[in-house]
Amino acid sequence: MGRTIEFNTKEVINLAMQTFWNKGLSTTLSDLEATTGLNRSSLYNTFGSKEKLFQLVMNCYLDFLNDLIKQYYGHLSFKDFLKTLLEDAATENFNGRGCFFYNCLSAANGLSSQSKKVLDAAYINMRRIFEERILLAQEHEELDVSINVSAYAGLLMMTVASLRAFNMAGFAKEDLKAVAATALIRLA
Repeated sequence: MGRTIEFNTKEVINLAMQTFWNKGLSTTLSDLEATTGLNRSSLYNTFGSKEKLFQLVMNCYLDFLNDLIKQYYGHLSFKDFLKTLLEDAATENFNGRGCFFYNCLSAANGLSSQSKKVLDAAYINMRRIFEERILLAQEHEELDVSINVSAYAGLLMMTVASLRAFNMAGFAKEDLKAVAATALIRLA
């Protein structure tokens, strides 16, 4: 019989998410040991590998993002949802850390096939989150029903990703806010 786990795995996944978010995909097992307080063997015995832990972290992040959109943006009209989302990407950007998913995309070229599959699945899940919001807007007659939901969701994701990337690169927030306002006119 194996040893009993004497730590909260959800807490470890959240700590690992903060580490991956801050250090990116170059996060090492040593980084994860330092952040979680677990030794390498505990990490391997519990999660199997750094890549499997990354997959759990990405799923945790997508759950967080889905909850955030529903709780923070769910009550807003579609136009107000877009305005808030675009302004946040241009100014706040998760307290300057950027979006965990988008940050990982920027490093996707050097990923293993397993990590690339995790990002591909995350992209599909994130797009689904946007598609659900678009469908709701169509249902409430805030958007034309002839709009291609999937393509529109992709456009929104890429617009937000661009704003977040330029924000992370230190571009002037006033310029980014102006771009966000222009995007809103075109997208709403």
